[in-house]
Amino acid sequence: MDSPRLCIKCGKPGDFYRDAKRKDGLHPWCKACMKSYKKEWQSDNPEKLTEQRRKDAPRIRAKYALSPERGRAQAAAWAKNNPVRRAVAQQRRRAALRGAENTLSKDQWEEILEYFGHACAYCLRQNVSLTMDHVTPVSRGGGTTPDNIIPACRSHNSKKGDRGILRMVET
Repeated sequence: MDSPRLCIKCGKPGDFYRDAKRKDGLHPWCKACMKSYKKEWQSDNPEKLTEQRRKDAPRIRAKYALSPERGRAQAAAWAKNNPVRRAVAQQRRRAALRGAENTLSKDQWEEILEYFGHACAYCLRQNVSLTMDHVTPVSRGGGTTPDNIIPACRSHNSKKGDRGILRMVET
């Protein structure tokens, strides 16, 4: 009986990425080691990462230009599978367009949701789709920061609009 394949980095058995250049067709590092290495490399080399993304952008745009339906389907699938990352990305983009401070991370948003018990800050309902509501609206100089974001159901976030939180509570 064959013994399980071991990662040469951590020494543990695991799943391995395919590598056509190797005799056995598998990379010598397990997927977990590869992911941690990639994450570390990206944080240590942000300029190289930005450069690579710039180089890849025209190729990716051309690929989606040939098949826009496929691109939309892939984007929709990613958004469905990554709702928290999508929400954070949308808020970061809005704040960046307005020149507002923009420091909220995915982990911080999840901490905020935990703090509020995954409930709307206004009506306290749970099991509803929650959105990021800015206490001080972006249009009035508020940023996407942990101290300026609360969870709100769609109806209360829409009802509040660009008013401050105190004016929302008054009505």
